[in-house]
Amino acid sequence: MKDDISKHDRAISAIMAVFPTVETVDEFVSDNPDAASLRTFIDFAGKYGVLDAADESGFRLLIRSHQRASDECMAPENVNIESIFESRKDILRIQFSVRGLLQRINTLIASSGVDLPEISNTMISRLKREAVDTPRKRNTLRSLAFWLGHERPYLGPSWNYLSLLKLCRQEPLNTCFREGARIAFSLSSRGDVIGHEIVDWMRRELKVCIKDTIPRFPYSNWGTVHSYDLTTLYVDFPMEQDVSNPSSYQQCIRNAIALAHQIAMRWSLSAFFTQKRFMSIGIAAGDYSAIDTYLLPALKVSLPGDPVIRMTDFARQCVLINDIRAMFNQTPKQMVLFNGEILYVWWVVGMWSLIYWDFVPRLLHDPILQGNEAAVLALTRLLWFSDEITREEIVRYHPNAVTIYLRSPHNTILGIEIAKTLYYKRRYWEANEILRIIVSIYPFNLYARSFRMMIYRCLALGSTDYGKARLHFNRAEEEALYIQSNCRALNEDYYDEYAVIKLTHAMVIFRLIRVNGGRFVIPEVDLKKDDVFGLLNESEILFEKGLAVSPTGIRSLFLVACVRIIRRILKKNDNAFVNPELTLTDYSQDFVQPALDAFAALGWLREEFDEKTGAAVLHAILEKVFKTHRDSVTLSAYRPTIYYCFAVVLWDFLPRKTGKLVRRVHELLSDACQMAESMKKENLCIYSYTRCHGEMMPADAFNAHIAMGLEMIETFAGGKTALEQCPDDVVMNCAGKERKLLFMLNM
Repeated sequence: MKDDISKHDRAISAIMAVFPTVETVDEFVSDNPDAASLRTFIDFAGKYGVLDAADESGFRLLIRSHQRASDECMAPENVNIESIFESRKDILRIQFSVRGLLQRINTLIASSGVDLPEISNTMISRLKREAVDTPRKRNTLRSLAFWLGHERPYLGPSWNYLSLLKLCRQEPLNTCFREGARIAFSLSSRGDVIGHEIVDWMRRELKVCIKDTIPRFPYSNWGTVHSYDLTTLYVDFPMEQDVSNPSSYQQCIRNAIALAHQIAMRWSLSAFFTQKRFMSIGIAAGDYSAIDTYLLPALKVSLPGDPVIRMTDFARQCVLINDIRAMFNQTPKQMVLFNGEILYVWWVVGMWSLIYWDFVPRLLHDPILQGNEAAVLALTRLLWFSDEITREEIVRYHPNAVTIYLRSPHNTILGIEIAKTLYYKRRYWEANEILRIIVSIYPFNLYARSFRMMIYRCLALGSTDYGKARLHFNRAEEEALYIQSNCRALNEDYYDEYAVIKLTHAMVIFRLIRVNGGRFVIPEVDLKKDDVFGLLNESEILFEKGLAVSPTGIRSLFLVACVRIIRRILKKNDNAFVNPELTLTDYSQDFVQPALDAFAALGWLREEFDEKTGAAVLHAILEKVFKTHRDSVTLSAYRPTIYYCFAVVLWDFLPRKTGKLVRRVHELLSDACQMAESMKKENLCIYSYTRCHGEMMPADAFNAHIAMGLEMIETFAGGKTALEQCPDDVVMNCAGKERKLLFMLNM
């Protein structure tokens, strides 16, 4: 098999096994600061004709163009670094001994000329029992990855340095962590027995869920499932920063809630779930030496309505401060601890799962939620013609999530999760029927009502004429008004989604009157440009309300800036309402001034700094804000849009286009494209803002929009090579180049 692969292809495979992402190049340079080390890989690539230009820029461009997807950097299931060598025959298709393997690796390293160490038996033994916490150990893994890429390319791209790194132990990290989040899961009987098989199921699901949904997490003792007693398990997520304040808990609290969300759904869908078995999930944060004093009482306390997820007061503070989207009850439960201390217990009454929390794998693969004709027909009959379903039809799709939900329709979180899965597959009517059941039982449920509001927006966008679209926009408006009148504690995402409906309606009307000479008339309505500006103004007010109620306001800030810029562009280009050929993509600092004014109002853009320093400080703050928002989102179908929106912020809102900033924008768009591509295999849409308003968009359409942005940036930079070679601090010369607005490119 090896002889069927050319030397050129094996060279590329070996290089990509060592450097699966651009970040791993930077990590290699950090571990091997001598510039000659990276040069040996550049020379190796040049020797086999892999590079057009044998320099570092060309090498990085090669890595970026072949960069591995995140799912290709995941460690194989049920494998660790020790089992690779012990089961080498099955895993690596190797017939010779470990000593023979090491000899072959060392021979290849020597003959190729790359600066990697030879591997000894002693180092392999250390990798099996110690953390990979030194450059020498990491370089040893790179040597193994290089051989696998060169000699076993047919094993696939997932055998690379990053995946090997995840197979290694991390125990020594334990000594660094004294604080973090602890999440506990308790099963209690209300009439049915809690047997060992149920606890074993819960333990397995926790392990699988941690591995699948939190790939960056250091395993071993951190991430291991421990037991309090026979029916109570817990997992620790350490705080990843040295400074002890609520902001430092963002990732560990986010991971804990993501795990709670997944396990709550998996329990509801499991064969063990009955009304006579109850699972409670408790989350606490702080010093591990005292954390059980607060966690265990919160886990065991009886609460009104039997909420599944509950947490301590400090854990709730960490959630709110770090832009993590969960909604709590209005008044906490007070408990007096054994030492006289008062404990406040809060519980989660809803989660913005539609945007922030990832899909449940079981639902993605549920037979009745698939897009084939038979599944669509079966779900239609189950939801609207259940009295006509035959026994054969039930058996064919049993078990399925919808049937499980219909047996317990009070399980609101499960119902919303099913509707979310249908929504991202653009099955709007079926999703809306699930939500109808929820609001019939809980008419004041903010999340279900907001979700229906968003579905009507999507139906309006998909309508074939404005008469139908107007009906859907009116339904969305009525849902929003009902929420305002009847629901308590309206949050940022409600106001943002309501505002996006106004913004979407404005853009629909704009497109209509633009191709109809500035006016569109049907018997029910006479549309003119004043209607567009009126809706934009209403949208702005709602986004400002979102800013007011949010601890961070990150999402609202971006969207309100976009609305103000769109309004300014349309006011400056009055002919746009009558001339469909007039482009609206041209950049002007006057157009984007509302965004800069907003940054100045927040103290991010300071007059006391010169232009260069002020721009650098603003960029650093924006990167920090982006990280906060990005880390609060686990939903794979929304993350591409987060990257796109931040690219818009850097490209459209910031006047100075340095080499570093332009490369960053290109990187963000490339990452967004790569993430969107991974959604195709599940037939999921992207929640996209590439046309100035929110909509469900197939991955191919989203990536076509992103490709236009990448092409625009490369043209502005003078080509990919010029983009890679421009020094970080050099402002790219705009003379003679047309600079376009990224967020208006696809409007």
